[in-house]
Order: sequence, then C-alpha cells, then structure tokens
Amino acid sequence: MDALFVAIVATFSVGGCFKGLVKSFCCLIAFLIALLFAFYITKAVVPVLEANGFLSGTLNALSQITFKGIDENLLVQTFSNKQDMIDFIKSSNITNFTKNNLTQTIESKNFEGSFTVFDIVAPTMQKTILSIGVFLIFLLVMYGLIKTIILLATKVIRLHFLVFTNRVAGFIFGSILGIVICLILIQCLIIASAFLNLQNLFERLMQSQIASNYYKEYGIKLLNIFI
Repeated sequence: MDALFVAIVATFSVGGCFKGLVKSFCCLIAFLIALLFAFYITKAVVPVLEANGFLSGTLNALSQITFKGIDENLLVQTFSNKQDMIDFIKSSNITNFTKNNLTQTIESKNFEGSFTVFDIVAPTMQKTILSIGVFLIFLLVMYGLIKTIILLATKVIRLHFLVFTNRVAGFIFGSILGIVICLILIQCLIIASAFLNLQNLFERLMQSQIASNYYKEYGIKLLNIFI
C-alpha cells in the first residue's frame, strides 16, 4: 500500500515538474476549491436524493448482501432495546472489527420498538455510500471546471520564470496535490472498509505506515463524523 501511495505522489510530482509553476499552482488551487465546493454541495444534495429514494433499492440490496456475508442473523433477529442488540453483537462469532463498527453505529442511534441490527445500521451505511459517490462525482466535475477557468484566466497574464525555479516550484505544488489526493483516497477506503465491513481491506490499509499513521491521527476522528 505504501508503494501505491508513494507512486501516486511521485506521479503528481513529476507531472508538476513538467507543467511548471503556474499550471501546477492552478491545479492545486482548483483542486482545493473543488474539494470545498464538493463537500458543501454533497451535504446539500444527499438529503434531497435520500428523500426522493435515489438508488435506495440498489443501496438496500448492497447492504443486505453485506449483512448476509457477515451473519444472516443480523437481518432477521429482532431486539426491543439497544443494549440487547449490542449484547447480541458482542456474543456473536463475527470479527472484532465488525463488532466495533456495528456497536459504534448502534450506540449513536435512538429507537423504540422491535428492530433488527440491519434496520438500525443500514440507513447510516446507505447514506455513507451515497455521500462518497456524490462527493467524488462533484469533486471531479468541479475540479475540471475550475481548473479550466483558472488556466484560461492565467493566459491573459503572462508570467516568466527561470527554468529551474519554474520546474522546482511545479514539482512542489504537484507533490502537495498528490499528497492531498492520497489522503482523500485513504479516508474513502477507511470509510468504505468500516461501513461495508471489509476487514481485509482495513487490515491491508493498516499495514501501510502512511495509512496507519493517518488513521490514528485524523482518520478515526473523521470516520466518527459519518456515524
């Protein structure tokens, strides 16, 4: 995993070196602006999509497949209170990774009546999957649009730099962009592994020194936002 992350950063670094200062700086600024726009647009759009049942059938089917793969009892066993549900999860044969994710989600919810674990956890899982998809789509669209606008604007102002300065500065800004993209990728994989209960993916991530350090310092805090 570390090799993959380093390769991504290196690719953007080399690309930035060839693009030079202006284009690399524009790409970085465009990406950061797109990131901000995508975040707030996603927060506004996802509730509307949920209210209109957008992809609800597909997401529900995906969630059911995930729960069947873990333990089918999570789909059928009903509980009348939160503690009984948590005790059942803790006493089951599912992995500790899955237990922790399910328990954390359930503890953040309040409910009355009889429900299965799936009934309580699935809505959060489906919203998270939808949010990630919408966020990535808007990020790519906004990045392409903003980068084009900025690059067109820079053509009006012609700036000249020494070749060495131009290449080094481009390398630096390209590296920063590569690092930002890597961190977003790691965060998306952490969220996906948690809400789709992909323990193998999470374990592979934690074998990476980069992903492991990021998760301990920032990833786990950001993950709690989605629960």
